Amino acid sequence: VEGIVNTIGFPLVGGPAGSMAAGRDVDLAAKLLKEMDVPYIVAAPLLLQSIEQWRKNGVQGLQSVVLYGLPELDGAIDTTVLGGLVGDKIALVPERVRKLSSRMKG
Repeated sequence: VEGIVNTIGFPLVGGPAGSMAAGRDVDLAAKLLKEMDVPYIVAAPLLLQSIEQWRKNGVQGLQSVVLYGLPELDGAIDTTVLGGLVGDKIALVPERVRKLSSRMKG
C-alpha cells in the first residue's frame, strides 16, 4: 500500500463523518497510520454545497468542518473536493478526480 484515499466521508476508524459517538477511535487511527507509514488523503464530494456555490465561494460553514477539521483529527495530510451537489444529486468534477489520480500515481 502506497497511500490511503478515503472517498466515503467516514472517519478512518469509526462511524459517519462528524460522529463523536462511541466507535470513533482517533488513537487507533493514529496507530494504524503510524504503522502503515503511508499518506492518508480524504477526497470527497461536498454533501452540503452545490458545485456552483463551491466554485463561487469556496468550502463554507459546516462543510469545512466535515471536509477539513474532522479528517485532520484522523491524521489526514490533505483533503480534496471531488464534487458536490447538482440539484439533489451528488456529482463529481472530472478534472478534480483526474488531479487526485495523478497525485496518487506520483
